[in-house]
Amino acid sequence: MFKLRLISLFIGLSVCLLAPETTNAAEIRKISIPDQIIIPGRASAQEKNAAVELKSYLDRITDKNLTIVSEGDSKQNTAGIYVGATRTLAKDFPAIKLDKLGPDSIVIKSSGDDIFIAGQGKRGTLYAVYSFLEDFCGVRWWTPTSEKVPHYPQLKVTVPNILYTPQMDYRDSFYYAFNSLEKVYPKEARIKFCVKMKNNGFLNGIPSQWGDNTHCLPGGWPTFSKIMPPDRYFKNHPEWYSEHNGKRDTKQLCLTNMEMRKEMTRNFLNMIRSNPQADQLTITQNDTQGACECAKCLKENAKEGAHSGLLLQCVNSVAEAVEKEYPNAYVNTLAYSYNFKEPKITKPRKNVSIQVCTPLDGSCFIENPNFMKSLKRWKKMAPKLLAWTYQVDFGDMLNPLPNAFNIGPEIKVLADNNVTGVFAQGNSYAPVGDFAELKAWLTAKMLWDPQSDDKALIKEFMQGYYGAAAAPLTKYLKLLKWDFKRNGKKFKRHNAYATPPKLKPWLSLDAMNRATKLFNAAEKSVANDPEKLERVKKARMAIEFQWLIGQPVYYRKARRNRWEYLGPKDQNEAFSQFFAKCQKYKVHRLCEGNGSLNVLHPAIFGKK
Repeated sequence: MFKLRLISLFIGLSVCLLAPETTNAAEIRKISIPDQIIIPGRASAQEKNAAVELKSYLDRITDKNLTIVSEGDSKQNTAGIYVGATRTLAKDFPAIKLDKLGPDSIVIKSSGDDIFIAGQGKRGTLYAVYSFLEDFCGVRWWTPTSEKVPHYPQLKVTVPNILYTPQMDYRDSFYYAFNSLEKVYPKEARIKFCVKMKNNGFLNGIPSQWGDNTHCLPGGWPTFSKIMPPDRYFKNHPEWYSEHNGKRDTKQLCLTNMEMRKEMTRNFLNMIRSNPQADQLTITQNDTQGACECAKCLKENAKEGAHSGLLLQCVNSVAEAVEKEYPNAYVNTLAYSYNFKEPKITKPRKNVSIQVCTPLDGSCFIENPNFMKSLKRWKKMAPKLLAWTYQVDFGDMLNPLPNAFNIGPEIKVLADNNVTGVFAQGNSYAPVGDFAELKAWLTAKMLWDPQSDDKALIKEFMQGYYGAAAAPLTKYLKLLKWDFKRNGKKFKRHNAYATPPKLKPWLSLDAMNRATKLFNAAEKSVANDPEKLERVKKARMAIEFQWLIGQPVYYRKARRNRWEYLGPKDQNEAFSQFFAKCQKYKVHRLCEGNGSLNVLHPAIFGKK
């Protein structure tokens, strides 16, 4: 397996990604775009789609009308772009065995005036084509419906030899731009955007002909109740479930019960047999607090020095049975909530992966010494390490989070600690949010290549997506981080499942006034660009919501201290305006739980 870091070089009009051993200037040549795209004689559906996508964009860039032909029908002695596992690729580069490369590897090479674009598995060739378009031809995709396609009629690309395997084989930027559960974007555009951004999350809904996505069994987290459903077992076997205050309940499982473990193993194996396409197998606690408190569990927890030891004992026993039938499979579990702390005795067996969950306090987890110590300890004992990061307030998708400049450094640290997959949970529900477009894009880019310059990426997106408004909006993002450092104790993620949700702003009055001025400047800068002006107005809704839910407090504080106040004078009027905007942008909920618009009024005003 090759794992080569990519270095970006800008040469003329083309952008080139160079593997370290190809930086010799003598090897760099500029090649004109050939007129034919050549695919294997028995091209797969993915290779055909990759070729069609390549032709579509190159035609737009160069004004050409490229042809797609099978390898046996190509014009002799004429240069071509070879897409996929062609015979010519195998002949010219015999050392490259596509099926032996690491997951989702890409190959972009040249021989004479021919260009070769291919990759490993079902996704690799599609990824390679999109990488070629992006890194050599200047194409950019900001959202499923927003892109930049340059016009270079005389395009010549500088093509070195590239072989790249992403460190992260699971890349899930879990935002509504990628999530198949929400219908914010047209289905086809959203699916293609997932592939363009190399996102392979289990809820992406990518069909096989576009490379497929990860298949999670038993269908996402949490899983105790999915593997051992209480409605099937609890009545006859209450002892299989957790005990609290002397009574059995269905919050969790009793992990010291050996009969329960046997049934869990049978159920889990049957699930795998019925879903052979599954490539992420998970056994995790339910998403409720409270491990079992029966005498046996308490004794075992005391011995292990952490609840996670008993969880690993159970997961290890199931994983041992899984290995006999599926020797290459990993069984995943979460280091999360009361199971976050690593145990003293039990270690994950060789086919058990640990997914570490980051803190929910809104800070950069790199600055959290307790988390970093645990991350490094899990790194030492886990055969395979993944991570689950939180990039949103589940109880208020519009709550400004000071994390835009944290995303890149955090992913770099995870990569440096051998993390090979990340589920980055962001705004996956509301079609408006706290710069959800930027954070979704940035996360996807960093997961594909953690060594990327995250600051440069933020600058590129802001300029490409917001145009002239980029400067004031970037200052706003920096303002959030500044205000959090001095006012962060007031930051609280809201309860996503409270009815009505309890909403409270955290930004200071000074920061709110400054943010309002920056958004005013942003709107003014793109006043003559309706598309970008609309983007700025959508981004502004986060600050407008802060004004709305905190209006009485902000207003009284400003009057009492004779400070500047740029918020709404009337909270009811502000609510009506905000509600109308939500309807305009088809917002049907603002939080993970009961966040439908009909609960907004009682949440803010305390009455129906």
